[in-house]
Formats: sequence, C-alpha cells, structure tokens
Amino acid sequence: MSSFFKKLLLTLSAFSISVCFLNTAFADGVNIGVSPLIIELKANPGETVSEKVKINVGKDSKGTSLATRVRDFYYDENDELQFLTPEEEEDPDLKQFALKSWLSVDQEITFDSKGERDVSVTIKVPKDASPGGRYGMVLFSKSSGPSQGGGSNVGVGGQVGVMILVTVNGEYSSGGSISEELKSGSLSKDGKTFDSHKIFSGGSLFKNGPIDFKFRFLNNSATHVVPKGSITVKNIFGGLVGKFDIQGKRVFPGVSRSLYGTLDKNFLFGIYKADLELTDGDGNVHNSGTFFIGFPLKLVVLILLFFGAIFMFFKYYNKWLINKALKQYGKSSKNKKI
Repeated sequence: MSSFFKKLLLTLSAFSISVCFLNTAFADGVNIGVSPLIIELKANPGETVSEKVKINVGKDSKGTSLATRVRDFYYDENDELQFLTPEEEEDPDLKQFALKSWLSVDQEITFDSKGERDVSVTIKVPKDASPGGRYGMVLFSKSSGPSQGGGSNVGVGGQVGVMILVTVNGEYSSGGSISEELKSGSLSKDGKTFDSHKIFSGGSLFKNGPIDFKFRFLNNSATHVVPKGSITVKNIFGGLVGKFDIQGKRVFPGVSRSLYGTLDKNFLFGIYKADLELTDGDGNVHNSGTFFIGFPLKLVVLILLFFGAIFMFFKYYNKWLINKALKQYGKSSKNKKI
C-alpha cells in the first residue's frame, strides 16, 4: 500500500458521528427520513451537476428546521466509516479524494405543515479536477439554532446522511488484487468476527452448514469499485455442490476490504473444494481456492452407536446360542451314558 494510504488510515480521526444508514434517524423528537441514501454519479471536469434529496420529518411539523453539514468521509480497512477532521481536509495528499469543497446545499431547511421537502445538492467539479473518485456526505439533523459558519451548527442528536460518490471522468490508475486468499468459516451475526474452524494448513472442519467464505480484495484504482464474482463448491468426486455470488460491496481506493459469500447447505459429509472467480472494475479475473471437510459429528456418533448396538446384540446373541447349544449337547451326552 502506498505511503499516502498508510497515512490516510493512520491519520483518519477515530471521531465518528452517529449516522443512521437506514433511511431515518431520530433527533430531539424529530424523525428524519431521506431518499435516496446514496447518490453515485460520473462527471466531467468543469461540469456542474444537481441532484434532489427528499427530506421527510412527518406531518404537523410546521416550523421544524434541520441543519445541514457536509463532510468528507472514507471507509478504512476495518469497514468503518471515518470522517476527515478540518485539519486533515487541508492536507494536500488527503484532498485528492475530498468532495466537501465541491458540494453546496442549503445550510438550514424549514418545513411547512406537510413535513416534506426536496433539497438540491449541487456538485461543481473544477475544470482542473484530477480523474478519479471523490467522496462526501451531507448530514441532516435538527437545528439547535440559526446556522452559522457553513452549516456547522448541528445538534448533538441523531443524524441521517446521504453519501455522495463522484467519479471524475478521464484516465486514472486502475486494477486490484486478492490481498487475502479465500478461506471458509463462520461469520458472526454482527459481521465483525470470522471463525475459520481451521484444523490444518489451508483447510477447515465443519460439523454442519451453512458455511461462510471470506477473502480480501485490494483496490489499486483511483476510484471505488464493486468486485463481482462467484464461488463454486464441488465434492471430492468433482460433483457440483453449490454455486453462489459473493456479497457485493464498494471497495474504496487503496483499501483492502473483506468480501463474503455463503454456501447455504446444512448437511455436508466429506472433502470439498471451493473456487473463487472474481472480476474487478476493469474486467480482470482473479482466482482463489480452499479445501474444507464436512463432518456431521452428531450424525456420525448416532451411526456408530447404532452399529455398535447391533454388534453387541449379535455378539451376545451368538454367545447365548452357543451356551444353549452346549447345554443341550451336555444333556444328550449324559443320556447316552445311561
């Protein structure tokens, strides 16, 4: 990773605003809804583009005011959204992905009794803008008073944000690679931890499915990409067990992000091979693979107990038959002597 991206990940502030990535947030008694949540577009240097954002605070909200704030954001390698501080926004290196200075929006929005308004977000691309990605967010929260200083007077309650992703057309660096090979395991419900169930080099053992798969993709281009691909699972005999798409996520420039897929099969018994085929933003194909073992322990124990019971039954049954035969033989021998 370049020194810039290392610096970016080290210097991004841990400060994060409570942003709701659904379409609503609750702030000081006001339920704020926005649509769309993400505005993604391409523009040419020198071009001005306007987009509409629909804001809803509910009926009977006459006189309600929302304050707006524009921030530059980024996703780090832990899939955490981070905002640049004002000091970092002045760093010449960090500016290459900043969008804040290109965005304009009303600093304060007041609603009538309908409680709904369309707000224009304008992106003015400089004529000398470098090709590649730029990222910003417009935040809406209940106003705590008259807006001042570029809309920075935002209440401390919940906020809802609209992501603005702009790609400036032109020639820019591209490409990517798999920075962490495919592995099987179990992803926690909150999506934060991954247990690989590893028992040997390159392989894992599972009692049952479903089985999650994880790998990391490094985006080397100057703009965000959404890698697309699938994972094919076959048994030791080459028979198809399942094929499924990976989870589509935006991967931002210079960042290695975890991507996932799930084999939705409960019963697995034997050795399996999983193969990933991934296409990056430029159409390049990347491959990775892993082995894993399905071993339904409970079922195996039940089968062993069943056959063990049958074995013991016949063992004692044969013993009983032999003892019975010996007793009968002993009686017949005594009768012959008499």
